[in-house]
Amino acid sequence: MVEAVRGKPVSGKTWKAPKTATKRTQSKSLSTFDQRMNEKSKLDAAKKLERELKEEKEAEATRRKEINAQRKEMELEKARIKAAAEKMSAKRLQRFKKKLGRSKKVNA
Repeated sequence: MVEAVRGKPVSGKTWKAPKTATKRTQSKSLSTFDQRMNEKSKLDAAKKLERELKEEKEAEATRRKEINAQRKEMELEKARIKAAAEKMSAKRLQRFKKKLGRSKKVNA
């Protein structure tokens, strides 16, 4: 193919590249509908997996928080009973423990 010979630009700016027509790719699709749907399904599957992993991670974190809260509550209850034990006589402490056993807070 023979290219047309260009002369010196009128503006005198020889370093400027000649303008060419804009290439438009919106009018025609480069991939088929099946290819696009295949890619979309792969992307959806990856997002679903990511969501599931995130939910599992959040569930594990909430479970750990609940366990820690229960543990802290038990420690506070034991400390309260210990402080009460120092004040009360042995017989009174026994009645107190029996009372707590009825409310199922302490199994002692």
